[in-house]
Amino acid sequence: MKILFIITQSELGGAQRWVFDTVTNLDSKKYKTIVASQPGPLLNKLKKEGVQTHNLKNLVRNISPLRDLFGLIELCRLIKKERPDIVQLCSTKAGLLGALAGKLSGSNKIIYRIGGWSFNDPRPQWQNNIFLWLEKISAAWKDMIIVNSQKGYDEAIKHKICSKDKLRLLYNGIDYLSYKNDLHNKSEVIKIGVIANFYPTKGLTYFIQSLTQLKNNKIKALIIGEGTERSKLEQLKKDSELDNCLLAGSQSNPWQYFEKQGGIDIFVIPSVKEGMPYVLLEAMANKLPIVTTKAGGIGEIIKDQQNGILIPIKNSKEMTLAIDDLIKNKVLRDKLGKQAGEDIKKYNLQSMIDKYNKLLS
Repeated sequence: MKILFIITQSELGGAQRWVFDTVTNLDSKKYKTIVASQPGPLLNKLKKEGVQTHNLKNLVRNISPLRDLFGLIELCRLIKKERPDIVQLCSTKAGLLGALAGKLSGSNKIIYRIGGWSFNDPRPQWQNNIFLWLEKISAAWKDMIIVNSQKGYDEAIKHKICSKDKLRLLYNGIDYLSYKNDLHNKSEVIKIGVIANFYPTKGLTYFIQSLTQLKNNKIKALIIGEGTERSKLEQLKKDSELDNCLLAGSQSNPWQYFEKQGGIDIFVIPSVKEGMPYVLLEAMANKLPIVTTKAGGIGEIIKDQQNGILIPIKNSKEMTLAIDDLIKNKVLRDKLGKQAGEDIKKYNLQSMIDKYNKLLS
C-alpha cells in the first residue's frame, strides 16, 4: 500500500514529529511511504532514514492566492505521478489544498490528521471564521479526519465540521523509555525550561511577562525554539530588563541541551492553542514537574496538582503563582514529576502506530 504524506512545513514541530514517527515505524513490508513538504529539517531527517521525499515549492503556511493556486497544481501533478492508495494530509493548509488536489486527481482515500484546529489561533475572529468555513468545505473531500484530543473531537462535532462516522481520535505516543536524560539540577539557581516554536500560539510573551513578576533572583529561564516572533520576544526581554532568560534557538536534541546546561527544575508550557503537544509527553517522560495552560487536550493528560499544575491560557499572573509555588516547594516538584513519569506509560508510541495501522485497513 502506497501512502503519500503531505505536510506544509518541514520544521521540527508537533505535526512533523507525528509524520516522522509514523513513517519510520510503519511496517516497510506492508507500506511504501513518500513524504512531501517544503525543504527543511523534517525532510532531511527522513532522507537519512531512507524515506522517499519530495520538495514542494509552492505550499506555504500563510494564505497567498497565487502561490496557493500553483501549490494546488503542484499537488495534483504529484498525486497523479505517484498514484498513492492513501493521501495522508497533515496541517491546515496541506489539509485544504491536498484534499482538493486529491479529489481532482481521483485519489482512492484521503485522510486528514490535525493536531489543533486553526480556527482557535490567536487572531481576529473574522479570520478564524474563514478557517472554520474552509475546514467545513474541505471535510467533504476527506474520507477520514483524525484528531489527537477529545477536545478536538468535540469541537469538530460542535462546529459541524463533519459527521461522527468520519472522525477518529488517536492520541499521540512516544517511546518514553528512551528518555534517560539526567536533568537533575545541582546548582542553587532554579532553572525553568520551555520548548516551543516562536509563534503567537505558543504564548511565549505570557511566559516572559511571568518572569518579570517573579521576585526570586535565583532563577534562570531557557527557551528552546525559533520562529517569526523572535524579534518581538527579544524586544520584550529588553524592555523588561530580563537578564536571566536565554532564547537558545533551535536545538536538534532539546533535552540533551538542557542536560548540558546543568539540568532544569521546572518545565512550562504557556501555549494559548494546542492539540496534544509532544513536548508535554516528553517532559512527563523526563519526570519533570510541569506548569501548563489548559490549551487544547492538555487537560485530558494533566490533572491539576497530581501530575502537573494547570493554569488558564493568556494569564501571566496565574503562571507566576504556579511557578513560584514550585520554586518554594521541592516536595511538590518531586511529587508531580514522579507521577508524570508514571502517567506517561498510557501514551506509548507502538500503541499509537498499531491504532493508526487499524485505521488504514
